[in-house]
Amino acid sequence: MNALLPRYVNYPKLNVLPADGVEYGSVTINPDAKPWRDRAYVGIDPVKFKGFYPNELEEDSGEEAGQFVYTASGDGKADKMNVLTYQTYDFGRTLTGFFKLNVKAEAGTTLYILFDEIITDRGMYKEVSPFRNGCCNVIKYTMPAGGHELITFEANATRFATVVVTDGEADIADFGMVLYENPDAASFKYDYGDAELNKIVSAAVNTFAQNAVDVLTDCPSRERAGWLCDSYFSSRAEALFTGKNLVEKSFLENYTMCPQSKYLPEGMLPMCYPADHNDGVYIPNWTMWYILELRNYWKRTGDEAMCAASKDKVYGLVKFFEKYYNEYGLLENLESWVFIEWSKCNDGDYIKGLNYPSNAIVGNYLRLELLLRYGYKTNVLQECRDFFSKMADLTGTLWEHSSLGASLNYGFASMAAVYIDECAKK
Repeated sequence: MNALLPRYVNYPKLNVLPADGVEYGSVTINPDAKPWRDRAYVGIDPVKFKGFYPNELEEDSGEEAGQFVYTASGDGKADKMNVLTYQTYDFGRTLTGFFKLNVKAEAGTTLYILFDEIITDRGMYKEVSPFRNGCCNVIKYTMPAGGHELITFEANATRFATVVVTDGEADIADFGMVLYENPDAASFKYDYGDAELNKIVSAAVNTFAQNAVDVLTDCPSRERAGWLCDSYFSSRAEALFTGKNLVEKSFLENYTMCPQSKYLPEGMLPMCYPADHNDGVYIPNWTMWYILELRNYWKRTGDEAMCAASKDKVYGLVKFFEKYYNEYGLLENLESWVFIEWSKCNDGDYIKGLNYPSNAIVGNYLRLELLLRYGYKTNVLQECRDFFSKMADLTGTLWEHSSLGASLNYGFASMAAVYIDECAKK
């Protein structure tokens, strides 16, 4: 029988943060709009990627939301939402938590919440796209006449939200979010005598808090998964912000107890546990980061018990890699997903045979690390300004890279605070 492990991390405080109304207007329906489809629709199979086929869905709120066409009527907040109207809200920064609102429905009402981390001016209206991040950020409610206090049951990440009423009438009050964030990160005190650096560090604290509620996750929106490699960096931010590594302890403890997957080669660990797919894909270089992280965890905490519990996993990895040793003692022709980063470096020509830059998705951060290692502190601070300042302005969080095409809240990006603290502290 499964047993619950002890919880080392403090529970979220579940504070409520209200949102401000920024725009309202009318909605029309375009039945010819091309529906948004991703692998959750088109890539389903009974084993590798489980889910529901489109014809099994009782509701398809994503397809419905994709048909909405908006026309703004004014800025701020409308007094009441009638049929085929919308209201857009702004939380001021990206948050993670549960939407909370009070609705007085005059009649039977259908209400949608669409949300995202950014807003785009489309001329006729300000768009909050629920599909930008490669997922379906749509929540649908149907309710009878009367008063309703609604709280969503799944944690979501957003800065902006658009409420659409397609049937009935709704008077919405107290639209806000119950925060689902690590409560300990906020205790970190800092003042680097520089408003821009303080702003970036504040964004790093926000980013970490939203990616460290239970284990160290990569992003709280699209995946909410505990990936290796990412955790190597976010765990160092945890040490700075909290003085401890309790979230990392939970993360690593999971791996000590991870059973050998029947979908992976003997000795290989999942790239993200327990969220791996059953497709047999693994990232061999991610497990190398696992060994480095264990070493750093032990140096920070002196936790010998974790080392002992992890020994078999580490030795299993060493044995797994033995068959890839070449005559120079290097690993050659690694199999499965040899992942470097979202750039040309991940093209086939760069990852086959011998690959030296196996330093991963965090290439920009490793550059800062190398500069810091060799004493170029002034350069590190300037590059932190150049790379992170616009992110902090836009969402109050930090990201993987400057593109707006993915999550804008990556846990390992909180490492920026570690670099700034090393360079700017007195």
